Parts: sequence; structure tokens; C-alpha cells
Amino acid sequence: MQTRELAEHDVALVGITRYEGWFEPNREVIREHSWEVANDGPAGTCLFRLDMTGLQETTTAERYEQLDLATGERSAQPSAPDALLRLPIGKNEEQTSAGFEGPQRKTVAGQPCNEWINRSSGFRQCVWSGGTAWGFTPRGLNDYRPRRDFIVLEQTPLNGQGFKVTTSTITIGQTFDSTTLKAP
Repeated sequence: MQTRELAEHDVALVGITRYEGWFEPNREVIREHSWEVANDGPAGTCLFRLDMTGLQETTTAERYEQLDLATGERSAQPSAPDALLRLPIGKNEEQTSAGFEGPQRKTVAGQPCNEWINRSSGFRQCVWSGGTAWGFTPRGLNDYRPRRDFIVLEQTPLNGQGFKVTTSTITIGQTFDSTTLKAP
């Protein structure tokens, strides 16, 4: 039987989903990459390879575009009139979220966050609290993926099962290099 093993650096990526986000006044970009094992042979063979899927969503005042990072296929449509509108989060919107305990103030990747515990859903998450002036909520939510109004800097399952989120870098107040947004 033919076999093909995954390289060690590919094995390290299996089951990982990586999120990246760039937010500036005239453009917002969220990118997601996921890696899984695929088999190139018929059933019962072991011809493994690393399969990457991904999506990049870009919003400007004029258009919303999705880019499939695996195929390069693009789709676009006009943006909503208020697509880039950002309003500060008021103090009443910073209160405890239903189903969550907290918050405890914490720092992750050099940024302030509110740590919340949701025992019924089984996770602890630290939500970025430094962006309320730009419309980012510091409240706990039953999601871990970055959105235009919510960034989880860290999340761990309480029982060892579930999604784990770590933040390697978050940079505030600096422009980003547009070449990083080109499809890999």
C-alpha cells in the first residue's frame, strides 16, 4: 500500500484555525485560515497532505469583498451605507453579560481585557476592553471569532474540551502594511 506522511511542520498545523484582523477608518479586514488532513488516494489509503482553507473579508465604504484563500475566487457587492460606522460603547453596554461571571480585569498580549467565565457553555474568555472608544464591546459573548465589534484575546475551555484562543500579537495605533493583505 502506498503511504505519504505529513511533514512535521504540517502536522503542527492540523486542527489549527488562525484569525487575523486589521481595522482602520477606511477599511476593515478579517482573515481566517484553517488546516486539516486530506487524503489524495482512494478509501483505505494513506496518501496524506495538509489541506488549507480560508476566507478573507474586506469592507470599505464602497464595497464588501470575500476572497477564498484556497482557490483565489472573489465575490463582491456594494457595502451597506454604515458599513464602517463606529460608535463608542457606553458604560451601560459594559455591564455583565447574561450567563457570564465577571469581569475580572486582565492583560493579554500587552492589552487590557475583561475575563468572563461561562460555566454553562464551559469556557473562560478574555475580551479586549481597550477598544470601547471604537465600538468594540468588552462583554463576554458566546463566540470566539473576531468580529468588527468584538475581539477575544484569550479563551480556554473549562473542561479541556472546546476552543482555545491565544493572541500572539495585537498592535494598536499603527498603520499596517497593505502588502500583508495580498492573498497568499
